[in-house]
Amino acid sequence: MRNETRVGVGIPTFRRPEELSQLLPAVVAQCASVLASGLAGTCTIVVVDNEPNDTNRNLVLATRTGQVEVKYVPEERRGLATARNRLLRQAAGQIDLLACLDDDEMPGEGWLSALLKAQSMHSADVVAGPVVPERILSHADPSLQLRPHHPAGQYRGHVGAGNVLLRTAFFSDRGLEFDHRFSESGGEDTHFFWRSSRLGAKIVWAPSAEVSERVPDSRLRVRWLASRAFANAATYTLIEREMVGSAVSVPRVAGRCALGAVKSLQILLGIVPSGRRRATAGLVNAAWACGRAYGLVGRGAPRYGHE
Repeated sequence: MRNETRVGVGIPTFRRPEELSQLLPAVVAQCASVLASGLAGTCTIVVVDNEPNDTNRNLVLATRTGQVEVKYVPEERRGLATARNRLLRQAAGQIDLLACLDDDEMPGEGWLSALLKAQSMHSADVVAGPVVPERILSHADPSLQLRPHHPAGQYRGHVGAGNVLLRTAFFSDRGLEFDHRFSESGGEDTHFFWRSSRLGAKIVWAPSAEVSERVPDSRLRVRWLASRAFANAATYTLIEREMVGSAVSVPRVAGRCALGAVKSLQILLGIVPSGRRRATAGLVNAAWACGRAYGLVGRGAPRYGHE
């Protein structure tokens, strides 16, 4: 029996034409592979351009093939949540399973197949996979730069939107969208999938569905790591307060801030002997603790489009 599943790959993009030009052929090849293997009945690529221009439009439309449909969708309202929501709306009723990639990522061999197989095996609403940076800052602890890996199967941790497969009916049936409050700060994906989990979404991890993430020179600096830690911590704290309540989150955050600040100061002041790597860790942990404290007073940290 022919597989009738309508598969899609959604890519929000913003000011990265060179990366997009390299990503699209790779995604077309992934679509062709799942069509040939019978894992999908159709495969559509949807690119949402958050700064629409003719260069991107022509680039996207030139990628069309006989097998794979490619759609260019302009979205003039700036913001991460806005672009991701446009993808969800484009997929509703048209795509059954939507795989999402960021425009600075590159799928590994068999990436889309691995997501689809995991979804089928577990009847999952969400399948997440690892995102591996192409390079890291050599004198900073890798744990500050690498995202954790997890065993295959059901997963209860936090999920990002950069390498994920969605069963679109789950989200459209519940009217779930990304929250515009986080369009500037980031964290819209953490908030979205936390809400989804609370509404019963089955989330699984597919370790073989790996993508790599491009890392520009600007990110290979301690200052960037510290800035990202501050922004992520501030936004995460806002989300945590909403999800678990201030009565639970405030004491928890305050305790972690105090512990992080003490450890960081010990390193930075030389109370605990440290080399360059430990000093970097102290600075980044201090930024994280400050971000958590900042989030307690209900503030976020804008960073989208300002890198």
